[in-house]
Amino acid sequence: MTLTRAKVLRANLSNTDLRNTDLSGADFSGADLSGVRLCGANLESALLVGSNLTGADLSEANLSEANMTDAILTDSNLSNANLVKANLVKANLVKANLYHVWTLDDTKMHGANLSGAIRPDGTVFD
Repeated sequence: MTLTRAKVLRANLSNTDLRNTDLSGADFSGADLSGVRLCGANLESALLVGSNLTGADLSEANLSEANMTDAILTDSNLSNANLVKANLVKANLVKANLYHVWTLDDTKMHGANLSGAIRPDGTVFD
């Protein structure tokens, strides 16, 4: 499925199955994406500003250059995701799984809450 550049602002898509979907450039700002399955999805340059992704499965998703400022990613699974140049400023990543993410070196994470999150190396943030 392809939803490239779709505009779904403030939509309720909780528990939706969007595995392997092309969502590059889509705007999900303020959307409820809690429990959504986005494993293997392409979210390159997507806007997820202020979105609720609590418990979402983003494993192996491409989130390069995605803007997730103020997003809620509590208990989300980001294992093996591509976060190159992603923006996670002020995002809530409490207990998120970041195991084996591609890199956090170019990821903007100022003010992000990483309490209890699993680091790329498998250790846990304090």
